[in-house]
Amino acid sequence: HAGPQQAPPPPLSSPTPRGLGLLGTSMSTNVEKFLAREDELRLARKFCDDQAVLGAKASFEEKGVRKFASSRIKRESEMAAEEVECLNYEVTQRRAEPEIEIEIEPEPEPEPAIV
Repeated sequence: HAGPQQAPPPPLSSPTPRGLGLLGTSMSTNVEKFLAREDELRLARKFCDDQAVLGAKASFEEKGVRKFASSRIKRESEMAAEEVECLNYEVTQRRAEPEIEIEIEPEPEPEPAIV
């Protein structure tokens, strides 16, 4: 043998079961890929769950804002209706009052000073 010597294959990270040969190597990489994919799916499911919770919170807050705005509008319209009612009552009371004529007496002229 004068040719270059081949290096021995690198040791496998996980031991292969006896008697499986290359099939064991492909099974271990398949298992690693499967576990990696399962971890990826777990993270994606967690992300989806987190997004669902955030969506529910945002919906709840949005409902609160809408309810607050509608109650404010209702309260302001009730106050305006009360104000109009008070003004209408005041107008009817003033129209019902008899007109009173106020006579203003002229001020007396000051007496001339004696010098």
